[in-house]
Amino acid sequence: MSGETPDSRQLCLMVGTCITFGLQYLLSMSEEFRQRYRLQAYRTHRHQQFMSDFAIGDEELNAASVFIYHTPGWADWGNEQGYHELLARVPAHVQRISIPYPIFPPLWPFHVYDPRNDAPDRALFPHGAPAHYPYGDGVVLRMMRQGLPKEEIIRRYLDMDVSDEIGLDALLEKSIEIQAVKEENTDVKVLDFVASEFRRQPAFLTMNHVGNPTLIHMADQILGRLGCAPLGPFAHRGLFHLVSPQMPIHPSVIRHFGLTYVTPESRYAFDTFRNLTLEEYLSFYIDFA
Repeated sequence: MSGETPDSRQLCLMVGTCITFGLQYLLSMSEEFRQRYRLQAYRTHRHQQFMSDFAIGDEELNAASVFIYHTPGWADWGNEQGYHELLARVPAHVQRISIPYPIFPPLWPFHVYDPRNDAPDRALFPHGAPAHYPYGDGVVLRMMRQGLPKEEIIRRYLDMDVSDEIGLDALLEKSIEIQAVKEENTDVKVLDFVASEFRRQPAFLTMNHVGNPTLIHMADQILGRLGCAPLGPFAHRGLFHLVSPQMPIHPSVIRHFGLTYVTPESRYAFDTFRNLTLEEYLSFYIDFA
């Protein structure tokens, strides 16, 4: 009588925010990692608490060889006490690898949470889910409160020079300064990479979602700490972005920072179905609720 072959690989636990969807995929691309580890990932964040109580059992924690996690200062969980209690239960024999959850406001300096996302009667997306735009824009909302028609809001927004409204260089400097302090206590580092590369490649897709280049930079450091080789060329060239959505960047921000991987006409994969220019995105965003 034959049965299933026991999985003798070591257990690797990962606890993190939504960006860990991408890290899980990238680590699993490594044959060395797959041969040595089985990966169990747990994800949560403030607005979508898949695991708000952090109920990972002591038996699983004791069985683990590796524990990949955000240091507490990097993540806004909505249950910080529960997270501290989880970290305190990780046994001393488990190899800990801490990862950042950085944010990058300079490319999207008007980001705010749009309260229209909480309206129970908001419109539906074509696939039937309630419309949801997690990355609001404070300038657009201000013009909407002023009662301007949609066409006028879009025209004014596209014509504006964002650097006249906010000091972009100061925002960039402050963003790196704040997060550099937190990164001192994190095993995996990203800020030097982001600072040197964000003009040449999509280090970030939204103000709090890193793009594939940064994810690969993180994954390679994790693999290195586990004695595995870095990811091969396919990871760099053959993948769609692993974290969504992508948020459009204002043309004046592109000009100001000299971004070379996008243009004012670029399209961005906002969701599974839509690949939008900034103007198209604004039209949908203004009308969604």
